[in-house]
Amino acid sequence: MNANALLFVLNRGGPYGRRMADASAIREAAYAACPDQQAREMADSLESVEGILWNRGDAASQVAALSATLIACLLLRPVKLSSRSHASVASAWVQACDDALAAEDAHGCERSITLVDRLDKISALLWWRGDDKHGRAAIQVQRIAARLIALGGAQ
Repeated sequence: MNANALLFVLNRGGPYGRRMADASAIREAAYAACPDQQAREMADSLESVEGILWNRGDAASQVAALSATLIACLLLRPVKLSSRSHASVASAWVQACDDALAAEDAHGCERSITLVDRLDKISALLWWRGDDKHGRAAIQVQRIAARLIALGGAQ
């Protein structure tokens, strides 16, 4: 995020402007340090989602945009696989995936390469990292996808 965009976020962001500015700065630092091209591409997709949601201006969309930014930060960090199971969030992830698919069907989205498809891949990658923190992030990505579809920004 460049300096002008950062000032815009702070001025227009309401109660979430400062948090978004902080999260964006963290994401930019993690992006610059990340050697994994696939993780960088996924972070770019999440940044696109962030922009769409943030520009809607309503509080719920801004919270979802902030979540997308924080999840991008998580993706850009080196993976430390955990031996802990995330069975406690498994049903929530499946439900979030189902909700995103139902939203796609309800809004007549074509099954093509869309931003939502990229979010599905990001969610799956997070899920298979194998711990609760990544599992909860995967659930949030699916919720963001469902919100994006409902707002008509999925193409």
